[in-house]
Amino acid sequence: MFQPASIDKGEASRHVARRGVHDEIAKDIGRSVRIGTRAAFLCVVALLGVAAVQLPASAHAALIGSDPANGAVLEQAPPVSTLRFSDPLDPRFVTVALTDQTGAQVPLARPTVENGTIMQPLPGLAKGGYTLAYRVVSADGHPVSGTVGFSVSVGISSPPPTTASPPPTNVPPNSGHTRPDSTGNALAWWIGGGVLIVVLLAIGAIVIRRLGRSR
Repeated sequence: MFQPASIDKGEASRHVARRGVHDEIAKDIGRSVRIGTRAAFLCVVALLGVAAVQLPASAHAALIGSDPANGAVLEQAPPVSTLRFSDPLDPRFVTVALTDQTGAQVPLARPTVENGTIMQPLPGLAKGGYTLAYRVVSADGHPVSGTVGFSVSVGISSPPPTTASPPPTNVPPNSGHTRPDSTGNALAWWIGGGVLIVVLLAIGAIVIRRLGRSR
């Protein structure tokens, strides 16, 4: 006569035990989620630090000064023109050309490059306007080009002969686009994926352990 009551009590005990196990699983999952959130936050902080370090390294060279200055009017051309850049340059890929006001190219000697400074010897120039064009490649591989214009008010008595200089053979083609820096993006994917895998493995291990105890 008391067997059904015993069965009911046993079933109730198992039900309470299952509820306790489920509650423990929920608590463990909550703890895992909090741990994963903290890990993700630390990951974001680390990525911001990496980005802050890489920004100066990925900056492109820019012209910060020249002699003659752009728009200068000189009685005589200086023996050497100087171009100063914000970052070191690759000496292999430096090209400087000088044209007069008619568009004729003035022959130039090979320039000298020291870090971010180009020293270009100039011949004697007759009276008139001139454009000094440059094309360089910064240390990060990005091509940079521009011009500096100046005028000579007196100059020499006769202009030097104008001959077309041979085109440079060691200057890479100017695509007009910056090569994307994929290092930071790849690092972000690796760190984010690693954090996600660690969180999922932690949650899975806790659930499997709790389910094993409830059997």
